[in-house]
Amino acid sequence: MLELLRHKYSVWKDARFLKKHGCDNWEQYHRNNDPDVCYPCSRIKDFYRGYPYQVVFCNANSNPFNQYGDWLQGLTQITNWTRDNCTDKWRHDFHRVLRNDWLGDWEVNEIGGRDYLFFAFKSERDCLMFNLRWL
Repeated sequence: MLELLRHKYSVWKDARFLKKHGCDNWEQYHRNNDPDVCYPCSRIKDFYRGYPYQVVFCNANSNPFNQYGDWLQGLTQITNWTRDNCTDKWRHDFHRVLRNDWLGDWEVNEIGGRDYLFFAFKSERDCLMFNLRWL
């Protein structure tokens, strides 16, 4: 009986903590509070400050979404493959950006940019395997 009460209290405490932070589950909480990401930034390189390897899907020829019926099904397939095959930390985000050809950087531009899908990896091996599979 005491173990049941401890378990119920633990579940209630976790649910209360997640609700206080506006999250539905622990995965969403850790994604929103990732210490390797800097939200107030002007460049993608600064946004993924803790992820040294980034991949962007911006070319129509290397777009993996062409294989699937819609972009949501394609994104689901890519994230499932990445979740199963990557050994280190990774994340994906959609950003509205413009390419600065002079600097060779992606700059965040919420007004005049275009939406692109970015994948960021901690491990060079994971990034290489991802590029071999999806690009």
